[in-house]
Amino acid sequence: MSRLERAAAGTLTVVLLALLTIEPAPPAVGVAVRPSLPSYKGLNYGVPLTQDGDWVGTAWLRPSAWPAVRPAIAADLVFIEQHHLGRVVRLFIALDQLMDWDRSLGFRGFRAAELAHLDETLDLFDAHGIRAVAVLYDQEVISSPGNFRFAALDGRHAAMRDGYLRATEGFLARYRQRATVAAWDLFNEAYASLGTGGGRPRPPAPDPVSPGYQTSTVHSFLHDLYLAARRAAPDAPLTVSDATLYFQPQPDLSLYDDILDFYDVHVYDDHPRLEALSRSSSARPGRRWRATPSPTSGSSRAWSSPSWSKDGEPEPSPCWSTRSPARTSSPPRATGSPLPARCWRPSTRHRRPGPNGPLC
Repeated sequence: MSRLERAAAGTLTVVLLALLTIEPAPPAVGVAVRPSLPSYKGLNYGVPLTQDGDWVGTAWLRPSAWPAVRPAIAADLVFIEQHHLGRVVRLFIALDQLMDWDRSLGFRGFRAAELAHLDETLDLFDAHGIRAVAVLYDQEVISSPGNFRFAALDGRHAAMRDGYLRATEGFLARYRQRATVAAWDLFNEAYASLGTGGGRPRPPAPDPVSPGYQTSTVHSFLHDLYLAARRAAPDAPLTVSDATLYFQPQPDLSLYDDILDFYDVHVYDDHPRLEALSRSSSARPGRRWRATPSPTSGSSRAWSSPSWSKDGEPEPSPCWSTRSPARTSSPPRATGSPLPARCWRPSTRHRRPGPNGPLC
């Protein structure tokens, strides 16, 4: 039984099911325009569990975890395809778990076994006609081999910082022709997990923590990371996902202008507010974005990001949801059946403020 089948049976609390819209924006400064990427519906999948439902986090490609993880991925992809849950998933690669580091020389290359496991994963995706928004770096669980080594940005480890840029360029040069990947998320919630934007405590507090670097330090690294990725993969849609844009009254979008091609806004809110999303999108009217719902309590609500057509009317699309077994006696809606509610998806570059209305 797959992880998602167990969720449908009520054994998992939440499966994040999202309507993801992934459409590239006009490029970052100094980058040539690239072909449009179509919109997709799919899952915020994260990292796979083992076939027994155990959490391995961003160590899932390591040889110690792979034999138990591989059958779970295969079963999950079968479930996603059979139940029409979308054609794209957001998947954490967590590049650190593939990287070979030397204390003196820094980044030495990629581990052959982990690369082979990633190739096998992408082959499984191809076999089911499913694509991925692939996340390269994450900083959440310090003890995980897939966690970003944030000492790279402390000003005393220049070789480590440079190693990350070289690793990014080398990795994307290897996978840039892989059609399985619809877009690359260079760093998951970087301003929150590396800086002060997320209000996280500093180590040695329990995870998740942040080293609390200045915003300029984080931005400088993300800009260099974007340039390294762009050199390796000139046509790939790139983003840096964010958990702060949604709740900031006046977000500083200049921090994103030269580090991404489309916004990926994470919304930790059981009752998302359309005006908060439209505020961020209307400030950069040409830049595409997608919203990823994340749970803040016992339930998860999935919805698509809003935009408006030329005449200002929202274009409706079906909404989907999963429900916590603790809140309802019926199984979660993890089979892809549409709910009666309606939500809105981007359909045109002609955006202007439209009427406020209910989200799913």
